[in-house]
Amino acid sequence: MFCTPSTNGYSKVKGIDLDDIIGLLRKLNLDRSVPPVSDLFKGGTSQAVKRFDGFVRRRLKYYDQHSNQPQTNDVSHMSSYLHFGQISPLYLALKICRAPDSLAASKEAYIEELVVRRELAMNFAFYTVNYDDYSCIPGHIFFEKFSYLFNPPAKEFLQSDRV
Repeated sequence: MFCTPSTNGYSKVKGIDLDDIIGLLRKLNLDRSVPPVSDLFKGGTSQAVKRFDGFVRRRLKYYDQHSNQPQTNDVSHMSSYLHFGQISPLYLALKICRAPDSLAASKEAYIEELVVRRELAMNFAFYTVNYDDYSCIPGHIFFEKFSYLFNPPAKEFLQSDRV
């Protein structure tokens, strides 16, 4: 969309002509030599909807028990679609709410992860100045995850050819 100046100080939004999609795509400054990431993953809203519908039909019933067990594959696989804006969390939440009431525990677990944890993460990033820095990690967690940095023999081993 393009903004054009107006006489009243507000911008008017001029729409994009969608009659020539191919022409519109040609105008984009894209590196067309980059191949698709993988044949295993297909992006786009239609693929996200298709994948999510399959999750609701076949795997939602196990979600409350298996959501932290990736080996069961009882997860929605929506992370990348959400991350890249190919599907809306609101769409997913509304779709989950329409699932049968017999799946109440799984529905509640999915909504909690989709909405509550997402909001907590967004609030953390918004209100924490150094959210993207190691200094933000609480000391005990930092030490647990990076203790090899403080252990000279482990550090030497990791830097050797034996790794």
